[in-house]
Amino acid sequence: MKSELDEQTLSVTVIIPVFQRPDSVRAAIQSALEQTRPPLEIVVVDDASADETPDVVREIASRHPSVKLMVMDRNRGGGAARNCGILAAQGDLIAFLDSDDWWLPKKLEHNLRDVPAIRRAVGHDRWALCNFIRVLTPEGERLPGGRTGHITLPIDEYLFIEAGPLQTSSLILPAELARLVLFDDGLRRLQDWDFYLRLKLQNCQFWVQPEPNTIHDARRVAGRVSAVIDSRWLLQWWEQRRAWMTPRGSAGFLACKVAVEAAIASNVRVALWGLGRGLAQRAISPRQVVLTLAHIALPAGGVARVQELRRRFAAQRCETKSM
Repeated sequence: MKSELDEQTLSVTVIIPVFQRPDSVRAAIQSALEQTRPPLEIVVVDDASADETPDVVREIASRHPSVKLMVMDRNRGGGAARNCGILAAQGDLIAFLDSDDWWLPKKLEHNLRDVPAIRRAVGHDRWALCNFIRVLTPEGERLPGGRTGHITLPIDEYLFIEAGPLQTSSLILPAELARLVLFDDGLRRLQDWDFYLRLKLQNCQFWVQPEPNTIHDARRVAGRVSAVIDSRWLLQWWEQRRAWMTPRGSAGFLACKVAVEAAIASNVRVALWGLGRGLAQRAISPRQVVLTLAHIALPAGGVARVQELRRRFAAQRCETKSM
């Protein structure tokens, strides 16, 4: 990577993996094109879509030379598509953007603003930077919070205990580090968390910016691998990665992820076991305990209805106070 004297000339490759999302990928690409700090290139990796998605990207690329299309020979998942983009990237830095998310115009400008201080603090180029995100849900917009700046606690504890808002579409890191680590292209779920743990193994230091420059669209549930409920698969992943985590981080994953999915699937034994591991390590909040127990006790859809009532009650209280 260029020396500190050349910080202003650091180049960025944006990598957008996509599978059969012609409409949303257009918005994602456009948000990358409209950056106040333009990227060197926008590499769109089509994961063997069987619809008009590649044609949409080709049409945009015909008008914008910085947009480049790569097409996978077969559908292999988001991790493999990102790896394809990583290995082809020409920029000094890599920024990821999912095809159903988008950026605000100053996203890259704000990211690059902090790069000199991060490099001085770390003393090497094993760092990763994320920014806060705005989440669009069917119930409205959320702005997940958390600590910012240098994340000094282990990244697994930040993710699984503090619910830190690290999301792939907000991530930027040195291209050399991304090529060293890569995504596990055999995973269909937890690709982002797995990647963060792999970065941790390389002594990567994490920073988080408070500006919510990434918009994560969680309104589209159909087709999302994150919507799959399978606590047994989560346990298999945990068994393989538990050595990468601290005891508290490991317990936090069991409590915040495994226990919840087990409860939704009515696997009470696993749900209570996961909760117990979290409580023993003080790795779970009282709110999360209540939420998991509610999944066990209430019928299907009951938790969502309770949460909606709570949101409406809170909104009514705010309206009353403002009168």
